[in-house]
Amino acid sequence: MKIALAGNPNVGKSVIFNALTGSHQHVANFPGCTVEHKEGKCVFGEKTLTILDLPGTYSLSAYSEDERVSRHFLITERPDLVINIIDASNLERNLYLTVQLQELGLPIIIVLNMIDLAKSKGFEIDINALKNKLNLPVIPMIATKGKGTIDLLNLILNYDIANTKTSTGFNQNQKCIKKYEDKLTEILEQIDEQGQLKRFNYHWLGLKLLEQDSLVLDLINQIIFEKAASNEKYNTLYLKGIDQLIHSFKDELNIEDTAVYITNERYKLIMDIISSTLIKRGKASTNLTSMLDDVLTDKYFGIPIFFVSLWAIFTFTFTLSEPFVFMLEGFFSLLTEIINKIVINQSIAGLMIGIINGLGAILVFIPNIFLLYFALAVFEDSGYLSRAAFIVDKWLEKIGLHGKSFIPLMLGFGCTVPAIMATRSIRNKADRMITLSIAPFISCSARLPVYVLFAGIFFPDHASLVILLMYIIGIIVGIITAKILNTRFYQHEDHGFILELPEFQKPQLKTALKEMWLQGSHFIKKAGTIIFLASFLVWIMSNIPFGASLDNTVLAIIGKFIEPLFSPFGWKWEFISALLLGLLAKEVVVATLGILGGSNFYEFISTAMTINQAFSYMVFILLYTPCIATLAVIKSETGSWRTTLFLGLGYIFVAYTIALFFKMILILIGFS
Repeated sequence: MKIALAGNPNVGKSVIFNALTGSHQHVANFPGCTVEHKEGKCVFGEKTLTILDLPGTYSLSAYSEDERVSRHFLITERPDLVINIIDASNLERNLYLTVQLQELGLPIIIVLNMIDLAKSKGFEIDINALKNKLNLPVIPMIATKGKGTIDLLNLILNYDIANTKTSTGFNQNQKCIKKYEDKLTEILEQIDEQGQLKRFNYHWLGLKLLEQDSLVLDLINQIIFEKAASNEKYNTLYLKGIDQLIHSFKDELNIEDTAVYITNERYKLIMDIISSTLIKRGKASTNLTSMLDDVLTDKYFGIPIFFVSLWAIFTFTFTLSEPFVFMLEGFFSLLTEIINKIVINQSIAGLMIGIINGLGAILVFIPNIFLLYFALAVFEDSGYLSRAAFIVDKWLEKIGLHGKSFIPLMLGFGCTVPAIMATRSIRNKADRMITLSIAPFISCSARLPVYVLFAGIFFPDHASLVILLMYIIGIIVGIITAKILNTRFYQHEDHGFILELPEFQKPQLKTALKEMWLQGSHFIKKAGTIIFLASFLVWIMSNIPFGASLDNTVLAIIGKFIEPLFSPFGWKWEFISALLLGLLAKEVVVATLGILGGSNFYEFISTAMTINQAFSYMVFILLYTPCIATLAVIKSETGSWRTTLFLGLGYIFVAYTIALFFKMILILIGFS
C-alpha cells in the first residue's frame, strides 16, 4: 500500500513521517529528476505501508520544481492513499491544497496537526463539522508529542480504499463550473479511445482544461497530439470543442480569466467550511514566537546572533566529539599493532595498514560529522533556519539574490550535492544560476575532517574559532562571486521574497537523532565505498614501483610534477597529491595524508608545515573545485559541459588567489 504525505511547508510532515516509519527510511530521488524525497516502510497489523514524504507545497498549481514534483507524483503515480496534513492554526491557507486534492479524486485522510497551537491562538475546531463539510475522515494530532499517531495508523489499517470516492465541492456550490467540467469530461472520454487518460481522472482533467492549466494541456497534447494532427474527428472534438466551451464559460459568467475565477470559488468554498467549523474563543495567549522574533529578526541583532549560532554549533561539535575522537584514534592504533604482529607477509600487512591508516584518518571524525548534523537538525526543527533566511534576505538582495537562495546555501553546510539540487526551488533562472555557482563555496561536511585535523594541530586553543572562520571566508567569497556574476553574466530581477515563519517549537530529540543517523550514515557508507577505494588507490600509487622509496613512487612523481605550480605556498608534494586526489571526495585529502604519514600521522603534518602554510592549505581546500559528484550534478542541472568546465576551473583560480592572499597576510602579521 503506497501512501503519500502531502501538505504545506512547516505543517509537521517530517515529524509524522518519522513517527510512522521509525528507522525504516531512506532518502531517494524521484524518477527522472534530482529532487529528493524521503521514503519509508511501516508494518502495522497485516499491512506493509510504503510512505513517501512529498515536498511541501501550498497548492497543485505548481511553480517551483519541488511543487511540480509533488503534483506530478500525485497525478501520475496516484498513490493508494493521501494523508493531507493541515496546520490547525491556519485552516484557510491549508484547506486550499485540501480542496485541490479532493478534485484529484484520490482517497484522503485529513490530519489536523498542531491543535494545541490553534488553542493557544484562541481557536477551537469542531472536528465533526469539519468531517461532514469535507466528507473526509479527520484525525486531530499533536505530532511533536506523539498524540494521535496510533489513531492514524488504525484508521489507515481499516480504511476502505476500494469503496471510497472523493469529489470536489463544486458539485453543489458552483453549478456552472460543474456543468462545463462535465462537458469537457465527455470530450476527453470520446477522444481517449484507448483509455490512456483515464488514470489521471477525467473530471480533474476537465476542470484543469477549464482553468487553462498549461501543464495539463501539455500532458494531454503529449498523449493525443498525433491523433489530433491526423484525424479531423479529434481536431473538431478536442481542439475546437474545448476552445468553444471555454469561450462559452467566460461569456456566461462574464469573466476574463477562468483560473482566477475558479480560484476565487475555491476560497468561497473554504470560507464556508471555516464558518461552520472554526470557533474563536477568547484572546490568544502570549506567543513565545512573537517575543523571540522581535530579537532574532531584528535588523541590528539578527546577523550577529546568526553568526554566534554558527560558532555555537562548531564549538558544540568540536568539544563534545573530542573524547570520542581520541577513543577511535586509540582503536585504529591498536588495530595496526595487531596486524603487524599477526600478519607475517609484509606486503599484505603493509596494504592492510595503509588502508586502515587512510580510512582511520577519516573515520575518527565520525563523531564530528554526526554531531554537526544533530546540531543542524535541532536548529531546523526549532524553526530558527527560516528566520535566518528572513534575516539574510536584505543582504542577499544587495548581491543580486534573495532569501529563497538561503535554503539551498544552508543545505551546503551538509553536502553541496543536495544544495545544488535544491536550487530548483528558485523560479528565476538568473538567481538559480548564481546560487548554483556559489553553493560550492559554502563549506560542506566533507571538508570538516580537514579543518578539525589542521585546526587541532596548528590552532589547538582556538580550533572552533578557526573552523568558524573557514565557513565565514566561504560565505564572503560566495557573496563577492555572486556580485560579480550578477554584474557580468546574469541580471537579477527582484520578484520579492515571501517566506512563512513557522512557530518556534521545542526541538524533538528523537527527530534530531533520526536525522543525524540518516545523514551521518551516508558519511559511513561513503567511507566504506569511495574512500576505501581511494585509500587502496593511494596505497598502490605510493608503493609502485614496489621496493622503491616513497620519494620515487608514482604518487611522488605526480606530486613533484605539479609542485612548482604551488611553489608560492611552500607545500610539499605529499600535500599537493592529497589535493589532487581530493577531487574524488574531500575526505580523501585526510585519507591520503593518513597513508603517507603512517603511524606518525600528526607529527608528519605538524613538522611539514608552518602556521601560514596550514591556514592557506585549509582555505584552498575550502574553495577549490568540489568533488566529482558535485561537478556531475552541476552538469546535470545546467545541461552544459562548458558551464561546468568554466565553474570547475574558476573554483581553482579563486582558491589559489584567496589562499595566497591569506598566506601573505599571515606572514605580514608575523605568522612565518
